[in-house]
Amino acid sequence: MVNKNNRNEIDICIISPSPLETNTVRGGGCGVMDYNVALELSKYYKVSIISAYYKKYQGSIKINNNFTIEQVFIPAPKNYPFKSKLEATINFFITYLFSLLVAVKISKLIQKNLKIIIVHNPQTAFLSILLAKVRKVKIIYSEGNTTPWTDPYVITFKRNLLQKLFHLYNLYFSIFACKLVDKIRTQSNSIKKGMVQYGIDPKKIKVIATGVEINIFKPNKEIEKKETNIKIGFIGRLTEIKGVNLLVQIVQKSITELPDVRFQIFGEGPYKKYFIDLPNVEHLGAVPRNKLNGFLSKLDIILFFQKELGRAEVEAMSSGRAIIACRMGEMTEMINHLENGILCAPEPNEYIKAIKYLSGNSILREKISKNARMTAENSFTWESIGAQWKSLCSELIGSKKMCKNSVYQNQLIDIDFDETEKSDY
Repeated sequence: MVNKNNRNEIDICIISPSPLETNTVRGGGCGVMDYNVALELSKYYKVSIISAYYKKYQGSIKINNNFTIEQVFIPAPKNYPFKSKLEATINFFITYLFSLLVAVKISKLIQKNLKIIIVHNPQTAFLSILLAKVRKVKIIYSEGNTTPWTDPYVITFKRNLLQKLFHLYNLYFSIFACKLVDKIRTQSNSIKKGMVQYGIDPKKIKVIATGVEINIFKPNKEIEKKETNIKIGFIGRLTEIKGVNLLVQIVQKSITELPDVRFQIFGEGPYKKYFIDLPNVEHLGAVPRNKLNGFLSKLDIILFFQKELGRAEVEAMSSGRAIIACRMGEMTEMINHLENGILCAPEPNEYIKAIKYLSGNSILREKISKNARMTAENSFTWESIGAQWKSLCSELIGSKKMCKNSVYQNQLIDIDFDETEKSDY
């Protein structure tokens, strides 16, 4: 149990990477992970997340006796993802104001015997990193993005000059930050390998995957589809980095090659315009996370086009869906071909072949679905992911016994959330 005399102390503070509220149903990968990691760490440590507020400023939100969300007075954007370049530009500048206010919060928490800060974005958290370094607070840099460490694109994508310059800035700033921090958590081995290639000490780095709420994302036989047509889904931002340029080609070819297949597209982005007039596509836009499992249960197959196994992929597997993914990067380590998923080359014709094969074999789909769920249960529960985070933190500040008299809730929370709002990956 945490000593009552130390109840105002904070052991670990997690800094949100941008002014987006944590773990509401609007989504945001880091916010979901931060909340669930903090929930698990709060079984042993006093934990706080610093976050923006959405719609209503509440200051401090108590989740349990050892876990609070501390809001800074910066509003989260009304639209996420952004619907225009202007919104994105405004948010860019707001992010740096957010980082300044976060640093002020960190300076106050240091006075409460803060022991560890966890950061995602070394640029926006740089002031906090410097404060922690000067005051001898331990720093963990959590990296879930493939960029700038390795090429995230499954098909060739040429950056323009501005993108190249930003990539170099991001790369060298991140390398510098890696030198300052005490430990680094990466979401995959490929990110770790990329860091090591740029001279980062591999002894600093620990690979910890993302997790999934298996009690929320689960097979639901009661609402599984009854239609005879095969339904195929895609979940994600409609951008090149998510491989949507490949998805467009697959959907267009399917009009003639897979006439009985229907596609459901979940997400928003610049590639939306390519799906609007296609007869075999239903564009559902962004879907609240607390309703997503109901939509997933109506799909036969879900397509992915990334090299890494991210949150969307893990949630699909936990929901017992059969997935088809690229035979590239981390996917080849996490997906066993024809066991818990199907792997194929990032070519439209190869995906078409895989869809034909899987859609015509209900026994194989059932096998893959069961094995996918089993993979999620065995490897991606927040309890097991949290244990790895606890091990990482204990390397820096020592281990603690499990705290008593705390209530732990593993659910999608609703902080300042209007159910008419939607989310995206």
